[in-house]
Amino acid sequence: MTELEEIKDIVSDEIQRQISNGTFVKNYDEGTIEFTDEQLEETLQEFAENGWDSEEQKVIKECFESYEFEEEEPEFFEFKTEGGGVDWYESGYTINTRFEMKKVGSK
Repeated sequence: MTELEEIKDIVSDEIQRQISNGTFVKNYDEGTIEFTDEQLEETLQEFAENGWDSEEQKVIKECFESYEFEEEEPEFFEFKTEGGGVDWYESGYTINTRFEMKKVGSK
């Protein structure tokens, strides 16, 4: 694995971690992961504190801003039950959603 591929994997893991803990917001309607300049700077600061130099941080920033991934989820349909409730059934198909990073707000 090249150094660039290794950095991309590390950035991917970090972005997925921040999505999982709610730091970054997935916008399903637009297919974006929203982040602010402040969040990017905080992430870069964490990398710096872990010993990443300025050249590596430039690559990290580029990887971060151009990061994208595809998510596969089962397709569900909602229906009303005889008792007036709501239930869902899985169609057997999957929906692929492509996400890319999107900077929102500014300093």
